[in-house]
Amino acid sequence: MVSFFIILLIGGLLLYLDGYLKKYLKTQTINNLRVMAEMSEGTYFAFTENEKIRTIDWGSDGHIRNNTEALLEAVKSGNAEEKDKLAKELSAYMRERKIVYDPKAIMMDILGSDGIVIASSKESRIGTDEAEEERRLNAHKFSQAIKSEFGQAFVRPVVFEEDESSEPMTHVVARVFSTKKDESGKLIPLDAVVLLHFTDADKINDMLSGKWSIDQGAVSGQELFNKYKTAEIYLVGEDRLMASSSRFIGDSILKQKVDSSSVRNCFENNKETTGEYFNYQGINVLGASMCLDRDDLVLVMEIASDEVLAPLQEIRNRLLIAGILVFLFSVSGIVIISRFLLKGLLKITKVAEEVGKGDLDIRAEIKGKDEIGQLAKVFNQMLGSIQKSQADLFAAEISLREEKDRLNAIISSMAEGMAVVDNDCKIVLLNKTAEKLLEISYDKVRGKSYYDAWKILKGNEIISNEERPVTETLRTGKIVARELGDNIYYQTGSGKKIPVTIATAPLKYGETIIGAVVVFRDVTDEKRLDESKSSFISVASHQLRTPLTAIKLFVEMLSTGKAGRLNKTQKEYIEDVSISTERMIGLVNDLLNLSRIESGKLKAKPSEVLIDEVVKSAIDEAKILAKEKKLSLDFKKPRYIIKTNLDADLFRQVIHNLLTNAIRYSANGKKNDIIIKIEKSGKECVVSVQDFGIGIPEEAKSRLFDRFYRADNAIKADANGTGVGLYTIKMILERMNGRVWFDSKLGKGTTFYAAVPINGKLSKNK
Repeated sequence: MVSFFIILLIGGLLLYLDGYLKKYLKTQTINNLRVMAEMSEGTYFAFTENEKIRTIDWGSDGHIRNNTEALLEAVKSGNAEEKDKLAKELSAYMRERKIVYDPKAIMMDILGSDGIVIASSKESRIGTDEAEEERRLNAHKFSQAIKSEFGQAFVRPVVFEEDESSEPMTHVVARVFSTKKDESGKLIPLDAVVLLHFTDADKINDMLSGKWSIDQGAVSGQELFNKYKTAEIYLVGEDRLMASSSRFIGDSILKQKVDSSSVRNCFENNKETTGEYFNYQGINVLGASMCLDRDDLVLVMEIASDEVLAPLQEIRNRLLIAGILVFLFSVSGIVIISRFLLKGLLKITKVAEEVGKGDLDIRAEIKGKDEIGQLAKVFNQMLGSIQKSQADLFAAEISLREEKDRLNAIISSMAEGMAVVDNDCKIVLLNKTAEKLLEISYDKVRGKSYYDAWKILKGNEIISNEERPVTETLRTGKIVARELGDNIYYQTGSGKKIPVTIATAPLKYGETIIGAVVVFRDVTDEKRLDESKSSFISVASHQLRTPLTAIKLFVEMLSTGKAGRLNKTQKEYIEDVSISTERMIGLVNDLLNLSRIESGKLKAKPSEVLIDEVVKSAIDEAKILAKEKKLSLDFKKPRYIIKTNLDADLFRQVIHNLLTNAIRYSANGKKNDIIIKIEKSGKECVVSVQDFGIGIPEEAKSRLFDRFYRADNAIKADANGTGVGLYTIKMILERMNGRVWFDSKLGKGTTFYAAVPINGKLSKNK
């Protein structure tokens, strides 16, 4: 009876330990798998973000944006010859200047608003209906990209299309934007999308499995997969097909069906799974899944349950042997050693209770060689095996964290300053360059408000927290930039002002903004150079004005005969000197006006004026010059009489400059060659000046409003220009909250538009 009781006691204890340790080991394994799955999820998003950035970067290329806009215009106007020419030029540019720099980017397409390929690095694809491929194959996210904002890109991972590549691909799409801005200062979106094709399935597999880390020089990265032969990590698409390679089944991408409970929970219930279930091979596994909603994927990490629990089987066998030995010895000497046996079992029971509380370092301190001692030894070995399994999983977790540290090291070595804030604008990262420029220590500002760390100024005025770029990014989720001309400074704790350019971008988890990245660059040298150039122009212009005035005076004295009579030849020389002097005075005045505008010394004096009267006065001033070139100025009577508040003299200068340019670059002898119109457009008054002259070359259009820039054909037509007229027009209109733009065809003429806001009365013109 006593021996039977002991057997029941030992058996119950062993069953309890077996059940508890099995549950404990499963729980720890599942928790560790979830941690590693979350880290792998971050690695995947970092990888796809890099491809999105590449797509946005290439789509923001000025040449691609300008040619795409011109190509869309050619398609719209039905000019087949121009369309074909532009499509070939754009396709060649993408093939020779983009695709060659990224071996994983095999093709680059430009899609029109209807999803048809209008240009491609692979010209045979022009005319392909990608909108149909989206509907039929869900190959990309064109329909979202064509309506997106600047800075957005959309990924469709692991797509297989035999007509494009023999390898699985990732498609990334982003909308193309014009280099021009609308009235609110935003880039104008074009009805076009850039589509990049990446063959990177192997790289995704390498990054998820840790192989990429080892290739980059990491000491470890695949500890989990080396330790557990059944461990596997893979992606599954919404069609329930594998989107990455299987460790156990060849050629599995987009062919192997996966319909496990972890996958169904993500796609049907949007719930992530951790636990025990049967995988796609019908094997009972411990696993964790992450729902990647943005890309319609599920990330799954699994280990076969049998392999995780394998150490327990050996322990069971040893415990069984020990139990048999205990039973045999108990039968022969139960009466003599009963108290000793019970004493040893109580020690083991206490140890088991401590294990139940989570202390795996404790051991049963029984040194005897009898049955209880053997049982304690086996029990201690079992605890050792469990500790080793847990240590292996922990090592794999450490390896993934080391990979994260390496990424942080790359960020710290950037040449630009970088700060990362959370959605409460608390600083979570500051790289070494930022610490050096701002003269602060990351350790002192970590976790503190970004607004309190350093000041930001525009000129000499402190910018409020609400007006900071990072605030706008956190509020709107959009990329915000401040360039050299915005006159932005950072002020350090020592009071030092650093001129900077700033770019802020949102950090998102799904559709939720979780923080922002602020990248800034010290532009002290560029600022100093710009100021020196402006100072030189101002000083030189003032110094030239006095001697030119004297020369003009003396020339007038000579031409009137006050210094003696002049013969015919001398008069001709004096007239040439007078014309050249007037040109020099005009150049100096242009440079002085430019200097006053850039320095802010040119003050506008707004008053209520009639736009048509200002325009008429400018036309009257230009009539003499037009008559010399045998051109007529045709002023179309406006439909409305428009009143608004602006500086009449400055606006008259704008219109006069436009008329002067139109006359200068028009051919002689045509009637109605210069057409002037005044029109109402929304809340703006638009004055247009149209000529039928030499036009503007395509390569000059993007730089036409740059300071001192003149197109080659303009220099040939009139060598006396300064290149500051259009720049001055742009600066004056911007100070009036207006804008200027143009339409032009080479050899056929140009139309310039000057728009100012209407803030006065509007009445019909009788």
